[in-house]
Amino acid sequence: MRVGKIIVAVLVIVVGLASGGYGAIMWLKQPGLGSQVSAGAWRADLDAGNQAADMFTRARVALNGLLALNRSETIYFVASQDDAGRQLSGACRYDVTGMPPAARWWSITLYGEDLFLVANESNRFSFNQSNVTREDNGAFHIIVAATQQSGDWLPAPPGKFILALRLYNPDPALAQRPGSLAAPHIARGPCATTDGKP
Repeated sequence: MRVGKIIVAVLVIVVGLASGGYGAIMWLKQPGLGSQVSAGAWRADLDAGNQAADMFTRARVALNGLLALNRSETIYFVASQDDAGRQLSGACRYDVTGMPPAARWWSITLYGEDLFLVANESNRFSFNQSNVTREDNGAFHIIVAATQQSGDWLPAPPGKFILALRLYNPDPALAQRPGSLAAPHIARGPCATTDGKP
């Protein structure tokens, strides 16, 4: 009888520790660090790389954005939705268009839902100010789709994905007010369907 109670007590403690640990890890892996600004479909966590951030924020950065720099050096914008607020999905084609942001160097990188680069036959993971094609007015146009496209194409996975816009050495005015970014547009085009609905 007493052994049974001890076993039950040990199981309760183990289950409690396991669920508490799992809950803590899931909280730490959530996107967003608390101090966010938005620019169009993009959002930036301003506490990434901030040495004055609290220990919980630093733990989240260690899991989700290791080696993040402070915003005077780099601003990290992330988009998980298009301009209309719909989840980015490899079932659809997207046109990412805009003018080069006010920064010494910038890039747009595609990551899978697991926050890792998406393997593809083209070994293409991002475009930046050095390799993106520009129109006469300086604007760029990147196509994001699961199937090969002509032009500047970023291969997308079949499921959900995110886009990361990194601005290295942003203009001081932009570093002070990241929400003033003239953010690239993310316009959804045609989507593949499995149920006959658009």
